[in-house]
Amino acid sequence: MRLLLTIGVLTVGLVPTADAALRLKVDGLEPRFKPATRDYTVGCAEPLGFRVRTPGRTEAKIGARRWIGGSGRRTVKLREGQAIRVVARSGGRKRVFRIRCLPEDFPEYEFRRAGKPASPFYLVTPAILAGSRYVAFIDRRGVPIWWYEDDVEPFDAKLLEDGTVVWTQWANSFFSVDPASSYEFHGLDGRLLKELRTVGAVTDQHDLQPTGDGNYLLIAYVQRPGTVDLSEFIGDADGHVYDGVIQELTPEGEVVWEWSTRGRIEPAETGRWWPALSEPYDFVHINAVEPLPSGDLLVSLRHTDAIYRIDRATGDVEWKLGGEPTSKSLRVEGDPLGDYPLAGQHDVRYLGAGRITVFDNGTDLDRPPRAVRYRIEGGTATLLDSVTEAATPVSVCCGSARFANGSWLISWGGTELISEVGRSGAKAFDLEFEDALSYRAVAVDDELTRRELRAGMNAQVSLKR
Repeated sequence: MRLLLTIGVLTVGLVPTADAALRLKVDGLEPRFKPATRDYTVGCAEPLGFRVRTPGRTEAKIGARRWIGGSGRRTVKLREGQAIRVVARSGGRKRVFRIRCLPEDFPEYEFRRAGKPASPFYLVTPAILAGSRYVAFIDRRGVPIWWYEDDVEPFDAKLLEDGTVVWTQWANSFFSVDPASSYEFHGLDGRLLKELRTVGAVTDQHDLQPTGDGNYLLIAYVQRPGTVDLSEFIGDADGHVYDGVIQELTPEGEVVWEWSTRGRIEPAETGRWWPALSEPYDFVHINAVEPLPSGDLLVSLRHTDAIYRIDRATGDVEWKLGGEPTSKSLRVEGDPLGDYPLAGQHDVRYLGAGRITVFDNGTDLDRPPRAVRYRIEGGTATLLDSVTEAATPVSVCCGSARFANGSWLISWGGTELISEVGRSGAKAFDLEFEDALSYRAVAVDDELTRRELRAGMNAQVSLKR
């Protein structure tokens, strides 16, 4: 259980005079109190002990019990997810604080804030390694405001425009092989609204992206019938391989478009990865898809060290960034890594105006991971920005890099660390889990309010009764 303080102390100044203040002591309160912080958590193992002192005519209310002046004690037993309100009134002013019971098996973490975070909330799924089963929104002060405990280890969570939270399940393997795997759509009250699966292939865990017309892009891996002569690369003349597949599905699960790497990505593009693969060979390893306003797509293939733009109408590769050179390769400018700038990359995203972001893992090339931003123009990719982290010299997998409002939000793939880095390169915060990895981290700006997240948690508690 995450308990960085043995005891938390609230001192709430309600009017300018020093003698009119509420003092409230709560065992295990997190985080340390600041007047601007209205949400806190405590552990659920023991009853919650309050000690309250209200000078003068200051009024304090804890749950249904009220004090006006003097001191008192109260013990409250909260269930997992349940919150109690502390209301203070003095001089015509009112402040409300909420203390919510955080489950004992919620992943332990430390939040180190060094500046002002750019977004009010951050969506994470700290499931890998820890066996955790939580999806969570954490606010800019490091407080979990909303969470959901799933029956399996959630993976790749994202928030849709309608307030629905979507995630899939960690497959405990390089890609999903369970025919039952799906992306689950949940309301904030925790209710399962629907599941979405690829058709004729196992739904993979690596990505789901909404399109502009209300459909969804999902990923699958399909073993190719027959064999492929790979003797030039791996000494196997009759090798079995997997191809990467993207399907566009309607909300009802009907396939309206499909694309495959077969016939478009050649085995020669896998290059340095061949010695690390085993049969059946996952020689492309598709791990991200991003729709473009034109209808075309960006695709990340980990085992070719490259990003591709795909023409939706023809299925052809329009350009390629990184990896083994082909006739479609872009010229790279401004990048110290030259024409081979990516290694095992993840999470390609489009920013508009020809700009893209990528989390470059740097896998197995003896260099640290980095978040990179490029401008694609003509046949050239120009590096605009690159961010590294001294605490993460190696990244073997996973990760995300999102750029918005002049700040980077980076999940340092394969590590417990998530960081936000501002315009000047200074840290806004580090969120570090203990023995738990979040595949991606997503900033949430105007899509949700604190009130909606609190109401969703309250509804979950009611539904569990």
